[in-house]
Parts: sequence; C-alpha cells; structure tokens
Amino acid sequence: MNKRKKGRPRNEEETTTLEVTGTERKLVAYLEDLYKMQGFGNSLSAIARGFIWKEVNRLIEAGRLRQR
Repeated sequence: MNKRKKGRPRNEEETTTLEVTGTERKLVAYLEDLYKMQGFGNSLSAIARGFIWKEVNRLIEAGRLRQR
C-alpha cells in the first residue's frame, strides 16, 4: 500500500529571517484584526509576508521591478 503525503509540497527554497522594527502599533493592530478574521494567514508574519509578495508581484507586472 502506498502512503501518500497530504497537503502541499514542501518549499525547498532557502529562507531567511527578516526582522521589522519600529512598526507602528496601528499597523500591528490591523494585522491582528486580519488574523482574527482568518483566511489571510496563520500568523502575523504570514499575513505580512502575503501582503509583501502581493506588492512585489504588482511592481513586477508594472515593470518597476525585474523578475528573478
């Protein structure tokens, strides 16, 4: 019998840590609101990462950034 893993495949891309300092309390409160609403990410970091990727992709599409 084959045992098949469920869920999405593991991300093999190397990651690093990005620390954001000096964040306004209002921004953190908005991220916490999104976390409570669910559907945006399973942590404040995941939510922020999603929004950063969305903007990076928009800038690539607009020709302001070179795609890597």
